[in-house]
Amino acid sequence: MIPLRQPLSILAYGPGNSGTLFTVAGFNSLIKRPIIMGHLRAWQYILSPLSYHYPYFTFFYADPRILLVFQTLVLVSGALPVFLLTRKYLPEWPILAALMVVAYLLSPALLGLNIFDFHPISLATPLLLYAMLALDHKRYGWFILACILGAMCKEDVPLLLLYWVFF
Repeated sequence: MIPLRQPLSILAYGPGNSGTLFTVAGFNSLIKRPIIMGHLRAWQYILSPLSYHYPYFTFFYADPRILLVFQTLVLVSGALPVFLLTRKYLPEWPILAALMVVAYLLSPALLGLNIFDFHPISLATPLLLYAMLALDHKRYGWFILACILGAMCKEDVPLLLLYWVFF
């Protein structure tokens, strides 16, 4: 059993761990397993070659903690659409937009998603917020792009997008 205070670089290696973003694509190709097995992890195949197999593409170094920083920055970027949507629909209470941003950033679901390990589904949260913002501003090209990128995160997200069709 690995202690909780173990460095993240040890947790990220090995074909059986759920946080093996760096090694799954290489391991699957090594044992001749089809690349698409189990969950849809399209982001894995975008980020993995850029960070592990071709380390000269990374600006820092190939370390799993970079993914946690990336995930945190992506989740924080979702505060902008929360602020803009709140300002548009509640213009008489401008302080409420700032409070909604604080509530978004301190929500237990968002903190729990970000606190441990890299989860590709976490990238869908701000992408779907940006999709709502684009749909609200009638920017349909940006809406479709945000929906496609959000659908690449996990196979459950297109079901949510299907709900938006009927809404």
